[in-house]
Amino acid sequence: MSARANRRRASALRRSPSGRRVPRPTMADACARFGRESLRVRQIEHFVAAVELGSLSAAAEAAGISVQGMSQSIAGLEEEVGARLLERGRLGTSPTAFGWECYDRAKDLLAEFDGFDAFVRSRSGPDDA
Repeated sequence: MSARANRRRASALRRSPSGRRVPRPTMADACARFGRESLRVRQIEHFVAAVELGSLSAAAEAAGISVQGMSQSIAGLEEEVGARLLERGRLGTSPTAFGWECYDRAKDLLAEFDGFDAFVRSRSGPDDA
């Protein structure tokens, strides 16, 4: 195994209080812990991309997924929040009134996640608990 692969593997692990190496918690773990298993950061990223790019196909291309995958991701988010966020048409997508409100909050939320991720990555190493 290469040194790079070892570092990647080590960064995915942390030491428990007993000194055992255990996997670092993921965002999915945090969502499950707080009862939000179906709402994912990726869905929010997809929604923001669709609003900013104005179409599901452009957002899908930017995310590196299929248009069908993008559509399903956003439909899942809409189902979770219980409201339509995007109007879909032949000429692209546009946010509903509620979608605009969600977009503003989603942008703030993603900025917070990015800041948290940068903080954690700057502070933790393979030997940190």
